[in-house]
Amino acid sequence: MFYRINSACVVHEKVDTETFIINTLNGMYFVADGYASLIWDAIAAGYSVEQIQGAFHSAETFEDHERVLCDFFADLLSEELVFVDEQGTNDASTLSITKNTIWGIPMLSKHDDLKDLVALDPVHEVNPEKGWPFQPEV
Repeated sequence: MFYRINSACVVHEKVDTETFIINTLNGMYFVADGYASLIWDAIAAGYSVEQIQGAFHSAETFEDHERVLCDFFADLLSEELVFVDEQGTNDASTLSITKNTIWGIPMLSKHDDLKDLVALDPVHEVNPEKGWPFQPEV
């Protein structure tokens, strides 16, 4: 099974060990750090769930890796950041993950402090006198 990034409404950028993910439909943004960022990269590169689980199993990153990864994938799905692609294929090389004792289990940090700004339509929903990013006065 494969997950694909919901590129119709999701943008992402990696900075060092963190990946910043924005859902442009609802304005929520997320930070995936450490292993979470590596998983996001693996999904973006087209690796299957089985390849990702195998890499974590081989690296002995944390106990009960299957449950931890399933929980993380469930979070990505519930936030509509990815979707299931049963027909996916991957010709990529073997995924390799190195154990990092500093990183904990993969988690998404969810933020909504820019929700109104990100969801703002910069053409139609602006204050006519001040412009973007100011909303029209009600």
